[in-house]
Amino acid sequence: MSEWWRFDGFPTADEWQAVCSFEAVIVAVVLLMFAWKQLEDLAESNRGLANSNELLAESNRVLSRPTVLAQFESERVPKRNYTNQENANTVFITVENLGVSPALAV
Repeated sequence: MSEWWRFDGFPTADEWQAVCSFEAVIVAVVLLMFAWKQLEDLAESNRGLANSNELLAESNRVLSRPTVLAQFESERVPKRNYTNQENANTVFITVENLGVSPALAV
């Protein structure tokens, strides 16, 4: 093959191949660093999503948990006997289900 296209001081085909191979290695390294960064960001996003799912599940458990309110109510009932100052006292226990789900085995 003749070298009519070759100029003095201009790189040969082998030299061009070496330069392009070196540039390809540099581009490959930069692309690997970019891919590694994207994978790290994806892993961080997945950790945040998993944490969000755990918080949502805990919130749903708390919201669906039955809430029971027990109160003591006292009532004083005066007797008709006005000579005796004794009164009858009654204590009532009220239990209410305030949660969204029913409370079982109360």
